[in-house]
Amino acid sequence: MKRISLCQRNKARNIFTWYARIYDTETKKVRYQSLGTSKKTQATDLLQHMQRVGAFDDIEEKSPSPTLESAFEKYLESLKLKGCSTKSLVTAEYALLSLESLYARPINSITKQEVNDCFSKNCANLSNATYNNRKTFVRTAFRYAIDVLEWIQINPADKLPSKKNISKERDFWTIDQLNKIICNAPNKNYRLLWSFMAFAGLRIHEALKVNKNDIRDGYIYVIGKGDKAAKIPISSRLYSELEYCKWEWDFSNLSSDVRIISSVAKNVFGSNLIGAATNHRFRHSFASNLIRAGVNIKSVQKLMRHSDVNITLQTYAHLLDEDLKQDIEKMFDK
Repeated sequence: MKRISLCQRNKARNIFTWYARIYDTETKKVRYQSLGTSKKTQATDLLQHMQRVGAFDDIEEKSPSPTLESAFEKYLESLKLKGCSTKSLVTAEYALLSLESLYARPINSITKQEVNDCFSKNCANLSNATYNNRKTFVRTAFRYAIDVLEWIQINPADKLPSKKNISKERDFWTIDQLNKIICNAPNKNYRLLWSFMAFAGLRIHEALKVNKNDIRDGYIYVIGKGDKAAKIPISSRLYSELEYCKWEWDFSNLSSDVRIISSVAKNVFGSNLIGAATNHRFRHSFASNLIRAGVNIKSVQKLMRHSDVNITLQTYAHLLDEDLKQDIEKMFDK
C-alpha cells in the first residue's frame, strides 16, 4: 500500500517546489516525485489527478531517466507560470532548440562536451548579444533540472563559453537635436512618449506604460527590466512637456515601430542624419547628455538603473575619454 502526500523538500535553499511523497507501507521506503510547481493549489490539483489516473500504482524503484526534451518542457512551463513575457518565452524556446538533436536522450546521460559542441554549432553565427542571451537560457534550464526537478546533479552547460561584446561608440542626439525631433513628433502623444525616453531615460516598453498615477512627488514610478521598481526624478524639461500636453495622454494606440521615429529624424536632419534613428537612441542620448554635462558617473548609473557602474563605464567610455582631455588641463587652471 502506498501513502501519497504533498511536501516541500528544499525550502531552506529558497526552492519552494512541491513534491509528491510516496511512502510504501510494506517496504517502508519513501520516494519523491517533483510536481514542477511552487504553487500549492496547482500541486494539489496535479497530485489528485495523478492519483485518479493511477500514476503511482505501479511505480518502479528505478524509473527510466527523463529526456532532455521533457526537462526543457517543464522549464518553459515554469516560465509561463512566472508570467514571463511572450518575447522572453519565444527567446527561451529558440535557445533550447539549439540542443534539439539531444532532445531524445536521457538528460542524465548528456555530457558537457556534447552540449558545448551542439550549442556552438547551432549558435556560432549569432551576434554576441544573442549568443550570450541564449547561452543564459540553456544554463538556467539545466539549473532548473538540478534544483527543482532533481533529475541531474551537474550542469552540463556550465562551461559554455561567452562571446565578448566589442565596445563601439553609439550615436546620440544632443539636447538641441532632441528638441527638434520632439517638436516635429506626429502628435502630442508621440511627443510626450519620446520625452519620457529622452529626458528621463525610460525604455520604450516602460514609457508606453506610464500613466498619471505613476507620476507623483516629482518622480516617475516605473517597473523596469527584471521587474525592478524604480523612481526617476522629473526634470524641468520634462515638466514642460507634461504641461504642453496638459497632463493628458493616451499611449494605447502608439507603436514602438522604429519607422515612425526614423521618418521624423530623416525629415528633420535630411542627409545630416548620422546613425540609426531608434527608440532606444532617446535613452542613450539621455545618458550621453548627462555625461557631457559633467554629471558624476555614479549618478548616471543610478538614473540609467544599471546594475553595475561598470556597465555604464563600458557603454560610455568614449564620452568619458573626451572629458579626460579637458580634465587634465584643469590642474593648470588658476
